[in-house]
Amino acid sequence: MALVDLKMTGDISVITLTGGVTNPINTQTCTEFLSKLDIICNSENNIKGLKLTSASTKFFSIGFDLPRLLECDEDGIGEFYEVFNDVCIKLYSLPFHSVCAITGHYVAGGSIIAASTDHRFLAEGKAKAGITAVKLGIHVPLPAQLIIRARLRCEFADEMLRTGDFYDVPWAQDAGFIDDIRPQEDLQEYSDNFLTEIISKPDEKFVQAKMTQEKLLKKEYLENKTKDKKGFITSWFQPEVQAAMKEATKKF
Repeated sequence: MALVDLKMTGDISVITLTGGVTNPINTQTCTEFLSKLDIICNSENNIKGLKLTSASTKFFSIGFDLPRLLECDEDGIGEFYEVFNDVCIKLYSLPFHSVCAITGHYVAGGSIIAASTDHRFLAEGKAKAGITAVKLGIHVPLPAQLIIRARLRCEFADEMLRTGDFYDVPWAQDAGFIDDIRPQEDLQEYSDNFLTEIISKPDEKFVQAKMTQEKLLKKEYLENKTKDKKGFITSWFQPEVQAAMKEATKKF
């Protein structure tokens, strides 16, 4: 079963997470996601906008697929680190507007992927955000840290990356994480209409700003990648972190 679906209609593309109710993120998910982004970027359709969403109305994504990733050795976790970062950086760097229609809880890796889009709309309800890897003791990859800091107001980003707490809808909106909140039944149409409207007005300054952001992000990542990757892998295999992750799998 495909974990990521792609549809392209005219100059708009739609990527949908289809990995079940919780959409856990593993190496296969990221590989499929990256493949879909490559198709979009190489399309002859002159794609001008992307909507990212989930087939589940309970979760956008629960984050890292701990049950599956706990089976990986160091090489496997290193591969996951690489491909997860590739997805976030490529999504963040798309040369056109991207919108995330967040249908439910968007925690851990789900928060990071949602933050990698330009505009984020959330369904009404009790959806939670949060970088829960912090509480488990997992090193948060550098690209994720940089993207969160770029998307959230400074004090909120500091808090999110320090605590690993869950945050509710008002907090996410105050932080600048969420641009608007819509009824679940209206979320997809609202996101589609927003994207159609915004891409109808070419904005060279927006594209130039994204290109600058991309260069800065990639530069800092590449300069620190070896150390950052080692930090991620080392933290992952600490006995206390492994124990915390195994306990957390009971929620999957």
